[in-house]
Amino acid sequence: MANAAAKKAAAAKQQTNSFYLPLIVSLNFLHIFLLFILSSQTFTKTRIFITVIEWIGTYISYQGILHDAETGKLTRDKKDTKLSGGIYLDILGLILFVQYGSMFIGGFVDWLLLFVPVSYGIYYWFSKRDKSGTDNKESGQDDEQNKELDERRRKRAERRRQKRA
Repeated sequence: MANAAAKKAAAAKQQTNSFYLPLIVSLNFLHIFLLFILSSQTFTKTRIFITVIEWIGTYISYQGILHDAETGKLTRDKKDTKLSGGIYLDILGLILFVQYGSMFIGGFVDWLLLFVPVSYGIYYWFSKRDKSGTDNKESGQDDEQNKELDERRRKRAERRRQKRA
C-alpha cells in the first residue's frame, strides 16, 4: 500500500515537473532576452544582483511547487481542484510580475520582492496568535483537517483489527 502511495506521489511530482520546468525556463530566458533588448541598464550591479535574487527565488519556488505536488497528492481528496504549489506558486507569480514589471513599468517594482513577503509573514504571524498573545498552533481549518485525518486513521486501524480477528 505504501509503495502505491509513493508511486502516486512520484507521478504527481513528474507531471508537475514536466509542466513547470519548461514554463519557468522559457519565461526566464525571455526575461533575459527582453532585458538585453529593452533596457539600457542591463549590466549595472544592482540589476545583476536583483536578477540573481529573482533566479534564487524562482528556484526555491519551483522546488516548493514540486514538494507540494508530491506531498499534496497523498492528502488531497479526488474532488479537490486546488492547484498544487500553495504559497510557492504565489511567490513564483510575484517574481514573474517583478521581472516583467521592472522592465515595462519601472524599477520601483523591484521593492515588491521585499515588501510583499515580509508583509505576508507579519500578517501570517499575527493571524496565528490568539487574543491572549500566545501562539495558536492550529487554525480552525487545520483543526478540521486534523480531525478528518484522525477519523480516517481510526477507521483504517479498526478495519485492520477486524481483519486480524
